Amino acid sequence: GAPSKQEQACLAAVSREANNGEVTVLRSEFSQANTVVMVGVGAQRAPWRCLVSNSGVVQEVSYAGGAG
Repeated sequence: GAPSKQEQACLAAVSREANNGEVTVLRSEFSQANTVVMVGVGAQRAPWRCLVSNSGVVQEVSYAGGAG
């Protein structure tokens, strides 16, 4: 199905942060307060972690892969 508004917000935020428009949702973990969306960037699907409120406001974006 289509990405949720939380996932859409994270895709946009990660795309900006990583300066790469090739983004895909790897998985989402919903909770009462916030949702963690793992986003893959680029052909290698480099893992990025996005924390988003249930209203769709991105709280935090960070690279989640190892060095290299």
